Amino acid sequence: MIEECLKKGKYMRTLFSFLLGIIFLSSGQAFAWTMNANFENGTIGQPAIGSSGFHEAGTLSTGSGSTVTFSTDRASTGSKSAKMSMTKGDGGTFGLLYYPSTVGNGTEVWARGYYYFASPWSWANASGGYRAIKLLRGIGTSNGFLSVFSDTNGVIQLSNEPGDEQTYTSPDSPGAPLYEKDKWQCIEMYVKLSATQGAFRIWKNGVLVQEDMNTKTLRNASDSATNAYFMSNWNDTVVQAQTMYMDDVVVTTDRPTKVDAKGNPMIGPISGPITTPVKPKAPTSLQVR
Repeated sequence: MIEECLKKGKYMRTLFSFLLGIIFLSSGQAFAWTMNANFENGTIGQPAIGSSGFHEAGTLSTGSGSTVTFSTDRASTGSKSAKMSMTKGDGGTFGLLYYPSTVGNGTEVWARGYYYFASPWSWANASGGYRAIKLLRGIGTSNGFLSVFSDTNGVIQLSNEPGDEQTYTSPDSPGAPLYEKDKWQCIEMYVKLSATQGAFRIWKNGVLVQEDMNTKTLRNASDSATNAYFMSNWNDTVVQAQTMYMDDVVVTTDRPTKVDAKGNPMIGPISGPITTPVKPKAPTSLQVR
């Protein structure tokens, strides 16, 4: 009897180890996690950090006049958001979230934020030359960032530093994806980390606007990522005093249940356009001749 129980125990341990191995090997998504920041639980006017905010927030590069604070000026949902007030000549503002665990080769990451750029707003920079604005550096690897950028015309750009790839689209091009002023917009990115062939998508309000399925997203297979930046840098400093807001931030390695019109998984807008694929209707009145 004891021998039989030991055999059964050994079998169960083997089965458990096998199932655990499957979990670890499935899409590199072992121990999936999700982080949220809705800025509802914070003191108005104080730095937007804490249980419902960023882990770190403040001014980048130069100066000290820019701030990131809890605000009731406006909100995407609820009653509060993160107010990013920028002073002319400063390096802009940032909000930072640290991942609960490091992610690496084979992992998928989604990052979403709601953005509101209040007039008067300028995408230009103090030098007057071309510089990209870094709205969402959703994946900071040990060898470069994977980011959603804006150029000086407000065009949505994809930036993949590990793969040495960045999209450039003229604002006059038909269908050029643009950021908007004085309204909330949902900006989301997805990246599959790979040192050979990765995947990178960007959505605006649930609509796919940029995609690269051919470029590596890690410089080396051993590279890893630990954090996400929001409005992380304004190259050559801000050209004027201006304000923007962020709300309903989500970063996750847990594959979302929503999909876009092409069937791609995404966190998606809280409400808005189609977030489930449209299935074609079966043909009717067919005749065989």
